Amino acid sequence: MPRKKSYIRQNWALPRPELPSGAVKSAGRVLQLLEYLDDVRLPVNVAQVAEDLGFPQSSASALLHSLEELGYLEFDASRRTYGPTVRVALLGVWSARAAMRDAGLLQMMEQLGTRTSEHVGLARRIGDHCQYIHVVQATNRAQRFLPIGSMMPVADTAAGLLMLSAYPDEDIVSMVRPLYKSVQYAKRMLDQQSLLRAIEGVRRSGYAYHRSRLVPQGASIAVPLRLEGYAQTLAVTISGFTTVLRANMVDLVAILQDEVSRFSGHWGAD
Repeated sequence: MPRKKSYIRQNWALPRPELPSGAVKSAGRVLQLLEYLDDVRLPVNVAQVAEDLGFPQSSASALLHSLEELGYLEFDASRRTYGPTVRVALLGVWSARAAMRDAGLLQMMEQLGTRTSEHVGLARRIGDHCQYIHVVQATNRAQRFLPIGSMMPVADTAAGLLMLSAYPDEDIVSMVRPLYKSVQYAKRMLDQQSLLRAIEGVRRSGYAYHRSRLVPQGASIAVPLRLEGYAQTLAVTISGFTTVLRANMVDLVAILQDEVSRFSGHWGAD
């Protein structure tokens, strides 16, 4: 059965990302809905979608019905719920076929989730932010949901520090300075020396750890993932409570590196 209405929305670890001001609203809502279904992994009804995503109920109903008509959702008349069809699962397979063969990228992330019980994320950099493009939710009931598509400033997440470490110090400062002019960072000053020291630590160790200032009691660990044919280095992350991650840092880093190395070895064998 679907989760109680608004349970998901009230338990986001981060707010659902807003649509960019220049985005076509109807197109954006389709993608928000698909990401939402990937988060909850359960059939949902119109009221849930409207409540959790903040859509007008009439718009949520029209969107779900349209995607059913197009073959992307199936409707359970007895429960009045919608769920994705296999057509959704096949979207984009052509663009990531290399990443999915053998052990498989998603299977590797699921395995990390099984071994750690924490949030496992795959992140990329977009300008001065990092975006979680796939998330395996934590199985620890004390955790809140980490929405797919979430955006975090590069200076305030382990994934961001990891990606910044590939650039010269002077470029890093230029990249993050605009963050401190934003509303989100308005009351903070750029501590350039502390940031660069943290980046140097990432370069030496090969992984990043960061305690979030935006997620209460939250922290993350990240290691790099390079995929053939994809120019940008991605980050595979573990996110959870600061106390848990710090207490288990050595083991968690070893598990991350082990699974990513295992995946990379399978992937490069063909």
